[in-house]
Amino acid sequence: MASERCVLAGALPPMRPYAHLHVAAAGLALSSLHAPRPTVDSSPISKARAYRMAVALLRFNFNYGDFIRWLGGEYTGAYRDWDATFDIVDSVQLASIPPGYPEVDFDRAVRIATEGVPLAGRFECQFASVRKRERHNNGSLTSDVLAAVQKKFTKEEKLSYHILFPRFLWAFSPGLFLALITWVPPKGRPGDEGRMCVDLSTILEGGTPNDVILDDGAANAQLPNTGRPEKPGLPDENPPVYYGTALTRFLIWIYNLRIENPVDEICLSADDITAAFRCLLYHPDMAVMWATVFQEFLVVPCGMIFGGKNSPSFYMIPGELQAHLASAGDFGDASTALLETIILSTPPTPRKAGQITRATTDPVNPGAALLLRDPTRWYAHSSFVDDTGIAQTRDRMVGAITNSILSAYVVFGFPSEDRRTPCLNPFKWSPHVSHHLQQ
Repeated sequence: MASERCVLAGALPPMRPYAHLHVAAAGLALSSLHAPRPTVDSSPISKARAYRMAVALLRFNFNYGDFIRWLGGEYTGAYRDWDATFDIVDSVQLASIPPGYPEVDFDRAVRIATEGVPLAGRFECQFASVRKRERHNNGSLTSDVLAAVQKKFTKEEKLSYHILFPRFLWAFSPGLFLALITWVPPKGRPGDEGRMCVDLSTILEGGTPNDVILDDGAANAQLPNTGRPEKPGLPDENPPVYYGTALTRFLIWIYNLRIENPVDEICLSADDITAAFRCLLYHPDMAVMWATVFQEFLVVPCGMIFGGKNSPSFYMIPGELQAHLASAGDFGDASTALLETIILSTPPTPRKAGQITRATTDPVNPGAALLLRDPTRWYAHSSFVDDTGIAQTRDRMVGAITNSILSAYVVFGFPSEDRRTPCLNPFKWSPHVSHHLQQ
């Protein structure tokens, strides 16, 4: 029997580390996987942790969904107080929505928070296609890009955005597709380190960067396009998006503010949700669909990756919910640390105020109060993917920003709940507020 195993390990290389994994699984303690993780440091990825993850996955017979549910914590959002979150969200469920603004999908927002995404899907791929992708080994990445990707994976693994396993497990994990990695270079903006894309559209035949595009391993090719009402069940697979009209809505809101405030300064601001897609966790049974390999690791994402055809659409459900909560929510006298940093610009002189162009009403633009269809409301926020646009007069601007900050915390998590970077990163926060906005 031992000789037969030896022959098998020689014929199929992954079988040797697999046999060693079985030996380790008989006695290796895994309690450290449930221990709270420290903040990110400069040390390399822990291969010992990756191996313990592999042992745990083996003990669950490679049922990745059950393995994730056992891990819990950051990997499932179990640390969030969802009952309190939904109580606040329910308070605006019946609030009016201005003309042209999208309906808020409350039911799917709850399912996304508690189930993970996608909410439905059927994907098929041949094992031969997965094997080609593993052998391709992200061959199109240059040496300098490989270093940037390694730095990104090191940081994101420590943030629990990915789970890393020894690479050989790709051959034993059912449901795996294996996407390829591409790199979006920095755009020169402060703090921009470049962006890693796990490309679910690339399909290959063979093993070099210049291969013919033929295989069936691209998950994006099996996802329906968003906005196709004739496709049954589409919102569960790839929901519709409305950020294409966000700028128009924002400009209309500014115009209607100007109708009611002919000489007042209208201030502008925007907040940016950090690692926006990562805020949405994958359904435990579907996460392996978005996996990749890098160096000696098999990498499975926990939160949504940049590169999925349905990533923006699923994110926009809580994104539009945040904008609606910021517009219609009542947060009383609540405050946050970010608010204490706000610096309002000097108000315009009477001479400059007299130069402000007036705005007039028409059948589409009745003024801010009538546009909102609610005389008790003052705010209308527009969500453009991970940015929320804020416009209001000086005397109400702090309140508008307060609502935007607190609605982000309610939907995506308060800083005190998560050891990771807050959803509104203080280092990306702009405290200077005026009529000028650069985002």
